Amino acid sequence: MNTILLNTLKLLLLFLPTFVVAQNRYWVSFTDKHESMELYKPSDFLSTSSIERRASQNIEIQNNDYPVSPNYKNEIKQLGYSIYRESRWLNAVSIQINETESFTALKNLPFVNTVRKVKSYYGEKISTSQNEFSNTISEYGPSFSQIAQLNGHLLHEQGYKGLGVTIAVIDASFYKVDSLLIFDSLRLNNRILDTWDFVLNQELDFSNDTIGSHGTMVLSCMAGYMVDSLIGTAPEASYLLYRTEDASSETLTEEDNWVFAAEQADAFGADIINTSLGYSNLWDDLENTHTYEDMDGNTTVITIAADIAASKGMLVVNSAGNSGTSEWYYITAPADGDSVLTVGAVGADSLIASFSSHGPTADGRMKPNIVSQGLYSVVCDLEDGIRTANGTSFSSPIMAGMAASAWSALPELSNMDLYDLIQQSAHLYPTGDNDYGYGIPNFESLLQYVNITEIPLQNLNYYPNPVTDFVQINLENFDPKTPVLISIYNSLGMLVFSNSILPEGSSKLNLSSLPQNSIYFVKANQGVNEYHCKLLK
Repeated sequence: MNTILLNTLKLLLLFLPTFVVAQNRYWVSFTDKHESMELYKPSDFLSTSSIERRASQNIEIQNNDYPVSPNYKNEIKQLGYSIYRESRWLNAVSIQINETESFTALKNLPFVNTVRKVKSYYGEKISTSQNEFSNTISEYGPSFSQIAQLNGHLLHEQGYKGLGVTIAVIDASFYKVDSLLIFDSLRLNNRILDTWDFVLNQELDFSNDTIGSHGTMVLSCMAGYMVDSLIGTAPEASYLLYRTEDASSETLTEEDNWVFAAEQADAFGADIINTSLGYSNLWDDLENTHTYEDMDGNTTVITIAADIAASKGMLVVNSAGNSGTSEWYYITAPADGDSVLTVGAVGADSLIASFSSHGPTADGRMKPNIVSQGLYSVVCDLEDGIRTANGTSFSSPIMAGMAASAWSALPELSNMDLYDLIQQSAHLYPTGDNDYGYGIPNFESLLQYVNITEIPLQNLNYYPNPVTDFVQINLENFDPKTPVLISIYNSLGMLVFSNSILPEGSSKLNLSSLPQNSIYFVKANQGVNEYHCKLLK
């Protein structure tokens, strides 16, 4: 899709009504797209990047890529209905209907398949907290633990930071992204490729302080770059910023906001979609609600659209939800999608966070797929500093950014190849459960798994695991006549143990002084040889 056509789409959106009552909006789906497939060619509605992404993964242009029939839309309008938006993927339009109107004439149109009410739901809330940050020796500062837990810093050391990968961030707000210092690198390198506010149907307003800063914090987990404070997991990726949630109200905006944003992300050529939103139930409105039975991967509009997005070659990453201690308890849509990489939350100690939502899906599939740090995640604040925040809202972008960095190293992979490799690198794979999924991915081993020879790092072997007060580290691959420097760092990047020893096949270290129930990162250096391992004490 060329720039003129994309700008035309946005201008059309400007003329749509900006005040909408969700209870009066309906999806009208159609029976076919025969006319559209004759009228349009792929370059009319997809960008070159989007077409190339499909071609690189051997994905054909399909029926659901084509626009909705213009004749069908015209006949809907002739009945007096106002079309709010249209969805290529669902072959549907959303329209405004007065509750007292009769649907008979609409339903009797020969090309109308279904008429279905659009729902709205309570969203997942996050909690934020200020805390004291420990001094660290790492350039990542206090954010070291959330990337090192995934061995993502080792990818960054090799230059894989998401360059060439585009991430669509579908969220609630992006207040001050145009001015905060932590996003200077993002702006100076022109890596914000597109923005749109699907709630107000206008260009995204970075100065609107009435809609919260959720998306700003989410973005900082991936794109932030402030040395000694916070470095995101994909600081060199490009970004599409789409607001779909009205954070100023107690309910999420309608599902068609998300569907349309995902379709626009596809049209612009996004590689990854990160969504830190969840749709579940509305306890005091039984008509407009989801039930647990709807979490089957095939019921909610947003989940259907998320799986379609994956079928177009995009990696869809979604937060599991923050309902772990609530009456709902389970994951939220679209986290139930079978092609959605659903991310739960753990702390820096790799233990599940109490708020993290659980599986299984209603049809019995394990969810979440994986976990990363969502307890005391380091995010930006609105005063050019950093703070911590709790929620799967942050474990999801931390993971999405790491996926982008891995994809920049492995551009030949398909989205589902990457999806599988991330799961296979996790510490519980091939077993798992409905708390942790397959566990915490290891992005260093992910690259080694597919024989990336540019990374000359190898894992140390040690026992026992978890370690006690003493650990035996195997150093048989080192020169026995040259000392090996053993350095151990805690989850904040602080050096907590250092010793030079002569390798004698296996060396015993006394770690009794180190706190228990913690994760540590071990480096063994001897000249150009460097080995790593991650251990739990």
